[in-house]
Amino acid sequence: MSKYEPGMQLLAEVVRRRRERLGITQEDVAEKYGGPSVASMHTIENGLAKSFRSKTLFSLDNALSWIKGTATCLIEGGTPSACFAPNYDDFVEDAINRVSEFVNEKYDRLVGDTSAPPPEEEKQLPTVIGVRHGMLKPMETLSVWGRLSDPASMLPPRSIVTVDQLIRHVLPGLTIEELEKLSVAAMATAEAKHIEREKSIGLPDPSRIAAVDEPDPDAPEEVAEAWAELMGREMEYQATYNWLKAALDKRLDVEAKYHSRTTGHLRAMVASARASYERAEMRAREALVEAEAAHRAYKEAVQRMTGDEHGVD
Repeated sequence: MSKYEPGMQLLAEVVRRRRERLGITQEDVAEKYGGPSVASMHTIENGLAKSFRSKTLFSLDNALSWIKGTATCLIEGGTPSACFAPNYDDFVEDAINRVSEFVNEKYDRLVGDTSAPPPEEEKQLPTVIGVRHGMLKPMETLSVWGRLSDPASMLPPRSIVTVDQLIRHVLPGLTIEELEKLSVAAMATAEAKHIEREKSIGLPDPSRIAAVDEPDPDAPEEVAEAWAELMGREMEYQATYNWLKAALDKRLDVEAKYHSRTTGHLRAMVASARASYERAEMRAREALVEAEAAHRAYKEAVQRMTGDEHGVD
């Protein structure tokens, strides 16, 4: 038998796994969610105590969004399946994932110009952006479940606690319909900014470059090799173009924040961002030239194979 009490060792393992699954630290449990102190959490997760006060165990239940009495049940020798409501973790994880996916999707569709949104958007957009940037902590998402069901009862069927209900609690005052309405204008704005950025870069977006057909499996080795070279060069250009876009975003962001500042440190930040963009631009241009050369080589290989003077598009 372990030198630790069996129940304490089980509690240690389950608590540590639960905390890590929620993505929170011992400090978070103590300071953000009203759980046991950091010292107590260390003791709990290492199975170093023989007993705990009921107050400590109840605060642990609350911090980890467990039903009251769960920690005590584990210490007293209950199995996890007996101490937890059926499928508790699976249900909560599913709820978190589905809400997060919704918020992320809506945020991605609202990445237009949020610096000066129309009056009707002033209250809604910060809500979505705030959630996306982490203002909604994992435990706050878990508390949504607590507000939609009786904590002392078994979990209701999934069909009772719908994603729509979760969203309405996670984004108070903002309905799905309102988000959809906001997204229409935001998508148009985002597309306009994408086109403007492409013009600023001065290089073609890889997705707008004409595609070529893959050769037949029985094509001559020369054609197959030219095709493989073309695919490699196109992938390289895609990667360098993405790097260039990121460098441009960084440069524009730094310039907007610090262009009027006069301290040496801030001037250096602007200069560094511009230099990074220039390096990315040079490499992207080189990759584009290499991709264009590979395209011509593949076209010529196909022409030699078919004798077609028109080759491929």
